[in-house]
Amino acid sequence: MDWEKVLRSDLWKMAEFNKKVPGVLYLSYEDLPSHLKQCFLHCSLYPNKADMYRKDLTRLWVAEGFTEENGELSMEEIAEGYYEDLIWLNLLQVDPTFVDGSRCTMHDLLRSLAQSLIHGEGVYVSDLQSLNTNPLNKLRRLSTSNIGRE
Repeated sequence: MDWEKVLRSDLWKMAEFNKKVPGVLYLSYEDLPSHLKQCFLHCSLYPNKADMYRKDLTRLWVAEGFTEENGELSMEEIAEGYYEDLIWLNLLQVDPTFVDGSRCTMHDLLRSLAQSLIHGEGVYVSDLQSLNTNPLNKLRRLSTSNIGRE
């Protein structure tokens, strides 16, 4: 990794962000190619500690247009490669009870990182009250969760 790039990173200017997520995690994200960034951010739309299945994720990534044809592999095979890359980079954690690696989760800190990043782009709404102030014309995906509320 180029240390000059790290030094010039906007990471050091993001005081609120640094309180919630360690900077080294952001640098891991920043170093990803754009197609993996999209897939990583997409995983944060799942509820905390949610089980995510390889087939579901890869099909959604294809449907979202995150994969690009290369002529040799199908779009699903390309998305499967993205899944394996995120596992290999420890951005997703394989469920050890699924020896084939078909189920995974996202660590709390990595999910916080991803949600912080997409929140700034206006594509994540954390509570219903902010729907009134958040410009809905930017909203591209909607993920709902009713955890801990009555």
